[in-house]
Amino acid sequence: MIEKVEMFIDACSQNKILRFLLFALSIIGVFGLILFMNIKTPLLGDDFTYQHIFDTTQKIHSFDDIIQSQQNHYYTWGGRVVVHTIAQLLLMLDPLTADIINSLAFILFIALIYLHINGRKSFSVSLFLGVFLLIWYLEPFGETILWITGSANYMWGSMLILAFLLPFRFYRNGEYKPVQNYIVALIMFVFGTIAGCTNENIAAAMLLMIVLFFMFYRKNKWKIPVWVYTGFAGALIGYFIMIIAPGNAIRAEGTETSIFHIIYRLFRHTQALLNNIGILSLVTLVLFVLQKKKNQNKDVIYYALIYVIATLSAIYVMVFSPAFPERAWFGVYALSIVALGILAVNTNNALIRNIKYSFIILGLLALIFNLFDIYKELNRVEAIHKNRTSLILESKTEGKSTVEFVKYETANKYVVEDPTYSAALLTIFYEIDVRYKK
Repeated sequence: MIEKVEMFIDACSQNKILRFLLFALSIIGVFGLILFMNIKTPLLGDDFTYQHIFDTTQKIHSFDDIIQSQQNHYYTWGGRVVVHTIAQLLLMLDPLTADIINSLAFILFIALIYLHINGRKSFSVSLFLGVFLLIWYLEPFGETILWITGSANYMWGSMLILAFLLPFRFYRNGEYKPVQNYIVALIMFVFGTIAGCTNENIAAAMLLMIVLFFMFYRKNKWKIPVWVYTGFAGALIGYFIMIIAPGNAIRAEGTETSIFHIIYRLFRHTQALLNNIGILSLVTLVLFVLQKKKNQNKDVIYYALIYVIATLSAIYVMVFSPAFPERAWFGVYALSIVALGILAVNTNNALIRNIKYSFIILGLLALIFNLFDIYKELNRVEAIHKNRTSLILESKTEGKSTVEFVKYETANKYVVEDPTYSAALLTIFYEIDVRYKK
């Protein structure tokens, strides 16, 4: 079966039109699936918080309200003003429009990982599907891609960082006209400031990656364009704007930062690394060895190393944070996928080729069989939330002061679980006392 798939792909690769059509069909199929899942995923948890001006009960009605909200957020909670602005913009929209935009963003996220792996090369259906499947199986999907607030924080934040880093990945000692050089430098400074102010651990990894790209350019004796310096300066400024937010200091009160706690977190994060990306890291290591043994393109090894080092830095920078929730691994997974992908697409080995196609075939089959359970669970949770909304509106109409729900749980990572704090947020949003039954 693998041989037949390989023959089919080889035949398609010779026909540009057929290759493009298969690529387009893959994108449409993935978009349709994610749009359906987005539509089925209800608003919950912090989605209700960010429909208000932060730390108030006043609902958002305009972009000016969002600016006020982010000022409050910055001074009382944290510095991720860029991604929380995105969350509030999405939550201002009609739900279907927000779901379409969020689904398009997911396709763009896959495309950015694809480009970081493949550079400017031609369409590859197998690479697109491989990236999608790795995201599907690795990422905490519901919390970081389907849930609006989680998506803005993690998928959108990682997407901005990957987009900002693309010129560094593509640069090949090109010449720039003076005016063009300064225009690009200004754009990169602004873009860098935005990207730096997205997510703590991945933004830190981004800064290190820029330094590593710079070292790569110097190693090859390439000219360093002005935008490399302005991009780094903007990213550094954005990162510090996020980190020094007064809200961070307020939330960090009482957090233990002793050597003992840092060493303890170091061991815990290493254990999590082995659990979460141990197999992926092993495959990456094997590909490194194959590349070195065959003395293949050294640039490929260096590029892959940049993403491996970035992956590790995004993990271990979290030793200074009291918590490292699963959703904060989102960008870590993305960087590790790029590192693996760069090596995989540049390793000319029959065994590796068979493994790649086997993964895609088995991954797609497992996904198809898994979809029925996901569909049932999405329907169950959607029905629960529709019932809740109806009960709340009915209770308000009848003049009741309290409404009670049973808290639901799910073991399906493609469905967002009911946060423990949802009742309090629903109380504020619907202006009626919402409680969970004991």
